[in-house]
Amino acid sequence: MKVLGVSDSRIKAPNVDRIYSRSELNVAAAEGDFLVVLVPLSEKTYHIVNAEVLSAMKPTGFVLNLARGGCVDETALIEALQAGTIAGAGLDVFEHEPLPQKDPIWSAPNVVLTPHIAGFADIVAEQCLPTVIKNLKIYLKAGPSGLNSAIPNRLR
Repeated sequence: MKVLGVSDSRIKAPNVDRIYSRSELNVAAAEGDFLVVLVPLSEKTYHIVNAEVLSAMKPTGFVLNLARGGCVDETALIEALQAGTIAGAGLDVFEHEPLPQKDPIWSAPNVVLTPHIAGFADIVAEQCLPTVIKNLKIYLKAGPSGLNSAIPNRLR
């Protein structure tokens, strides 16, 4: 298997054949069979997988979002799935959770949905604890409004 990565902070990684910059995401998406989204949600990654990225993919390509719902433009994803621009998607996270019963993603073709469980592993506490500690410190210092001001409105 050939593994491609996309990053602005790494130029190489173990078992990764090539790393593209984020500005080259469309090029990487066009080469891959699976586009696996594994980025934290931020202003820079909000809808990082959008209509342009989806249209660059092969018609046999799949999107797997294991990151955060806001990283994938779900409206553009549904349109790509309905048009057959891509072959399918696996979604563990959604922009609005829990996913509303009437959300069109439920009836989109070739989608597998899982209930936000992809992040669970034997090292989940090790991975998450630094963020929990940081947020607790903000909360203790500034209360709930401190947490609210630390997170941009559209990412809440």
